[in-house]
Amino acid sequence: MKFILIPDSFKGTLSSSQICAVMDEKIKKHFPDSLTVSIPVADGGEGSVDAFITAVGGVKEYVTVKNPYFEDMESYFGLIDAGQTAVIEMASCAGLPLVEDRKDPRLTTTYGVGQLILAAARKGVKKIIVGLGGSSGGVELAGAGADCGRGAVCRLRGLPRRLVCEAGPHPLGVAAGPAGVRHQ
Repeated sequence: MKFILIPDSFKGTLSSSQICAVMDEKIKKHFPDSLTVSIPVADGGEGSVDAFITAVGGVKEYVTVKNPYFEDMESYFGLIDAGQTAVIEMASCAGLPLVEDRKDPRLTTTYGVGQLILAAARKGVKKIIVGLGGSSGGVELAGAGADCGRGAVCRLRGLPRRLVCEAGPHPLGVAAGPAGVRHQ
């Protein structure tokens, strides 16, 4: 018998790869002669970097960035395609599990996402893929992305595409809310 395992992560608990391992173990216990094929997947949120690396090969780069409350934290992005493409998941530094019981969209930021994009650009990548799952992205007001990505954009000031941020007042001194960003 052949089993094809294609799970997404269980938010805040198990990654897609971990779920594949648990499923594989249980299947082997009950069907010892079976063949299992594990294909970890993600929807752009938690586990997206790992899913890309598992699928096409690559490495994880770790960097210190700001979390949703502008506190330092260790985050990461993936390098694939022989280092030519970076994969970033917003959830790794602005995800809902990171806000824990402090869900207050007036105080959270996606600034760390901008820091990840900048760190990837400094590695010389030609393409950057940003997965927006696992965060509110400005839709779910209790989440970490309720600034609609404006914090990330403000961190990118001065890059070749000349994104200009006109941030309004924010308790953390970073941008919040969707207004105030324009291209030049």
